[in-house]
Amino acid sequence: LIGSIGSGTTSTMIALAASTCACSTPDELHLYVVDARGDDGLAALATVAHCGGVVRLTEDERLHRLLARVAHAIDRRMGLGGVADTEPDIVVMIDGYGSLRSSLGSIERQATFELLQRVVRDGPPAGIGLVIADEGSTASTMVPIAHRWLFHLDDPGVARSIGLRTPPAGPGTPGRLRILATGLEAQVAQGAARLAALPASD
Repeated sequence: LIGSIGSGTTSTMIALAASTCACSTPDELHLYVVDARGDDGLAALATVAHCGGVVRLTEDERLHRLLARVAHAIDRRMGLGGVADTEPDIVVMIDGYGSLRSSLGSIERQATFELLQRVVRDGPPAGIGLVIADEGSTASTMVPIAHRWLFHLDDPGVARSIGLRTPPAGPGTPGRLRILATGLEAQVAQGAARLAALPASD
């Protein structure tokens, strides 16, 4: 999900989380969220039984533990040659990928940075779902993601760098997006209301 702050990427992430959780039980799906933008809306996901945690950028220890848990799941799945029937699906959502990478640039956080790289690189081949939202930094455009949804961008240069002459939506249309692979446009509805209908965490 590539778009400037206010373009609807976070709301779309919440909508995707709500829709995904509505299709599975908490035993069938584990959701993990990294909030690197500080959006209060993502905190609502922590109330859903499927969600193992919403971790903020400043929570060093929790962030490391979350990424280590996912990396362990990757190792286990690769060792088994795929996802076992008894294993839950895992979805990792990262809001503000470029900010997250930048915050992990110090020597002290190198181990966490390497875990992040591992999750992004090896997660999808191991059957782990990955949703990334960012403002179009070089880091996010280089991630090997299957589907790119482009929202409003304050910087037209970002749109040009990924093959578009103009951004797909103006600043007054949050949630308006273009699917980069097909050129189709869509409007995402607010997903927060759907969270109330999902099983709550204990």
